[in-house]
Amino acid sequence: MPLTPAGRISAGTPIRTSYGGPIDPLSAFAFVWATAILFHWLQQPFQFLDMTVQSYFAIVNAAIALAILLRPRSVILLLLLAATQVIHWFADKPIPSNHYIMMMFLDVAVFLAAYVYYYNRDKMGQQQARDLFYDTFASTGRYLLLVMYFYGIFHKINTDFLDPRVSCAVVLYERLTWFVGLDGWGFGRWGAIVATFVIEGVAMVMLFTKRWKAIGFIIGIPFHTLIGFTGYAFYMDFSALVYALYVLFLPREAYGKLNGWVEAFRSARGLSLDRLASLARRGLAVLLAVFGAYTAAVMLTSSGPYYVYYFMPWWAVYSAIFYVVVIRLVVTSRYRPEEHFFAFPRKAFLLLPILFTINGFAPYIGLKTGQAITMFSNLHVEGGETNHLLFPRLPYLFDYTAKPVRVLASNDPELQEYAEKHVEIVEFELARHLDNDPGAFALVEWQGETMTVSRSIEDSYARQPWFLKKILFFKPVDWVRPKACTH
Repeated sequence: MPLTPAGRISAGTPIRTSYGGPIDPLSAFAFVWATAILFHWLQQPFQFLDMTVQSYFAIVNAAIALAILLRPRSVILLLLLAATQVIHWFADKPIPSNHYIMMMFLDVAVFLAAYVYYYNRDKMGQQQARDLFYDTFASTGRYLLLVMYFYGIFHKINTDFLDPRVSCAVVLYERLTWFVGLDGWGFGRWGAIVATFVIEGVAMVMLFTKRWKAIGFIIGIPFHTLIGFTGYAFYMDFSALVYALYVLFLPREAYGKLNGWVEAFRSARGLSLDRLASLARRGLAVLLAVFGAYTAAVMLTSSGPYYVYYFMPWWAVYSAIFYVVVIRLVVTSRYRPEEHFFAFPRKAFLLLPILFTINGFAPYIGLKTGQAITMFSNLHVEGGETNHLLFPRLPYLFDYTAKPVRVLASNDPELQEYAEKHVEIVEFELARHLDNDPGAFALVEWQGETMTVSRSIEDSYARQPWFLKKILFFKPVDWVRPKACTH
């Protein structure tokens, strides 16, 4: 229940819940959230060796995530995890990642909600304060998942995603079925397109009902597990994030059952709770050490497109355990009538899902095309054109994507790569590259003219505010039609 404006407990105090053990909603979320962050760092572990400010914070963030796996009830570790991840985001280069920007929004919610815990733990008791802390940021996470599913469907309503020759759904289908010879099966290719809309749509709707929520879990989690096996991109990090968001939908009764399993295991072996916790931490520490050695060996011996495949056995084990435990909990636990999953104990936290919704709509108003939940959608919105079926004309409010630039040659390696791939970039991205490297220049074609630039065209974007350079990101522009699938 909500607090008064001063932060005091009102008649809306959270339900007093006894979980019958140490596992509560906050500790369960912290454990799965830390695991998701470790999968995120597995995507590019080589960045730990870059010796930049951003890499230092990456190392610290990964270390805190490891610590949380051993101490999941620690509130301070969870706050440090959120803080270091946000700092990492702003420390250096912008991060062109859809799942990472979702993490940023939830990290901000976690960090801002901390005052609820520290202000109220002496007044209402530690467990009730932990529940209030959890409730304060959990609704934000649930709405982030809803918005993600919405745009996961909305962005794909375009001519090229519905084209089985180039659809991203078909690309992922081929990666999953080539080894059994079904990658060219016409029914399967069309089925992948239809299934994407159906699964994401059903999961989105079912999760927001109490009666049918289990169906959302049953079909949604396998979907995200499967795309982690495609190998097209390191999709395990995105799916691990979604697992953490699914945990936010578990009823409180589930944690009593989970503690009951632990208690039954403890009693059957005559162990004290402290002894069992100690053994669990030691076992997990050994497992993490083995996994760390394995990761180091992979980094030393493998790179390129095959890197992702070395982690699929670990992904399979984690996903199987997660699915079995969570489905067992969700189908055997009841949701209390007073459990309001979508109420915000602090109304100000509603602002975060609203901003995330605006971020997802940004491609259609010309503001950004990356980090907007456009992954694997075949969406095109640049140059005043779009393949989206619901927009005969784009409602541009910003002109960032209106006039793409073709790079013909450059002494900047990344810009030269665009030239060799025969793709265009928006002016903002050209300016970002040139501003970050004072010695760089590029021969470009823009608005029918060929010119050499060493800062930015007409100096339009050379001095954009630092903050914009952190939150705006634009994908390369490919004019080949039908539009091929790109991440």
